[in-house]
Formats: sequence, C-alpha cells, structure tokens
Amino acid sequence: MAALPAAHRVTWTQPRLGDMPCYGPVARRSTPISIQQPEGPDTAQHSGHGLGSATRERQPGERSVVRPARARAPHPFGVIPAMTFRNPARRSRRPHRAGFTLLEIIIAVTIVAILAAVIVPRLAGWIGKAKTDRAKADAATLAKQVELYMTKYGVSRLPSGFALETLADGDDPMLRNRKQLLDPWDRPFEIRIPGQTNIDFDIISVGEDGELGTPDDIIGG
Repeated sequence: MAALPAAHRVTWTQPRLGDMPCYGPVARRSTPISIQQPEGPDTAQHSGHGLGSATRERQPGERSVVRPARARAPHPFGVIPAMTFRNPARRSRRPHRAGFTLLEIIIAVTIVAILAAVIVPRLAGWIGKAKTDRAKADAATLAKQVELYMTKYGVSRLPSGFALETLADGDDPMLRNRKQLLDPWDRPFEIRIPGQTNIDFDIISVGEDGELGTPDDIIGG
C-alpha cells in the first residue's frame, strides 16, 4: 500500500498506562499514532468514522461539512479517581508552635511560689545562723587581741576610755586589717569595761537588729 500524503493521514492519540493519575492531578502525556486510510474516492466519506478524523485539502467550489465531535475513547481501565497525597516536605515547612500556653505559665508560677514559700525562710535561717556563728568567733578573736595588748603594755586593767580602734593604731598594731573591727552585719564591735558577762571586759556585737541590750546581742570576752 502506497503511503498517503500528509493531508490524507489520520492521527489518533492513545493514552499510555504510565499517564494514569496516581497522586493528584498529573499532566497527561500521549503518543501520537498515525493510521493511513486506503486510497480511493471514499476517503473523504470515511473521514468521520474509525479511529480518527481524516483531513484533506478543500477543492474549489466544495462545501464545507461540519461533523459532530467524536466522543473520546474510554480508558481501558475505566475511570480511576484521583488520590490525595500529603507531601511530608510541605508538612515539615509548617512553623512549629513556640512559647507557652496560659495554663503552662500558671502551673510554672504556682510551682515557683510553693518552692519559694518553703525554701526562702529556711535559707534566711541558715544565713542568719552562719552570721551569728561568725560574730561569736570574731568577738572571741578580738578578746584575745585585747588580752595580748594588756600583756604587751603591762596593763592589768583597761582604762574606761579604751577603744577597740587602738588595736589597729600605732607603729606596731595588734590588728593588720581594720575590717576585723566590724561584725558580719558591717557594724563595729563594742567593748564594755568592766564586763558584765566577763570580769575585765566584754566584746559585744549588737546582732542583726542593731540594738544593744536585745536578745540577739553576741557577747565575747
């Protein structure tokens, strides 16, 4: 059979199996198949039948015939519904939730308040006790320095106007650091002559309240 000219060829498009929609809408590709009709005068009559429509050049004086559109051939596997597919990469691009909810903030504040109510009083008590113990030790150290002063200068009894600052004065002071004259609350130690608790003198820290003659006074000597 001789090949027809390009104008007398019929073109039919058959979808391939790989073009079926799998996950959402997919662009359909097709493979063109060329089918040749036999030569003869009936070529134009059969142009609306078969697998496709024939096209040829219109002759002068010939009427143009409008033929109804041919229905598309059904898919060999029937109608396959499109399936939706969630892209994990798109899900990972979603912003993660940041911050705290109101309930989480309330719970955290409640826990902190409970811990503060339990720990803070105990912590304050521990700090106060540590300062009291240190004040007792510092008062005892100052009492030893006063006794050494009395021995060094041959004094059996201190004068009534004696001050603890005398231990840090002079060319050969008994105390190298004047901060030793301060108690843990940064108040100066006092000396009482004669002593009420001891015979010769008392070294006194007024304690946390800063008042002399209260129960928190610390006396050494």
